[in-house]
Amino acid sequence: RRMENIMAVIALAGLVVALFYGLGTKLFGRTYLDTCEDALKATLKAPSTYKRIKSSGSNAPDGYFIIDYDASNPMGVPMRGHGMCFLEKGKARWAEVEQY
Repeated sequence: RRMENIMAVIALAGLVVALFYGLGTKLFGRTYLDTCEDALKATLKAPSTYKRIKSSGSNAPDGYFIIDYDASNPMGVPMRGHGMCFLEKGKARWAEVEQY
């Protein structure tokens, strides 16, 4: 009987870990993409004008995202941007990439 209880606790703990990993930061209302967008916006002169056009990547603590976006420059001129966000243990680093 004791072994069954131990197995039940292990199974429950595994389920909790799997759910947390699968949902990531969504449990707290945010995703890793949100974290990347925060890093991107921190580099913009007019972050309130940011609008995501498209994104792709992996929603994981050690993943990455490629983001295309529109934002205005300091003169109010809309600009298209493109870059990559690298996630390391859930912390984001943004790198702008030139498109040719």
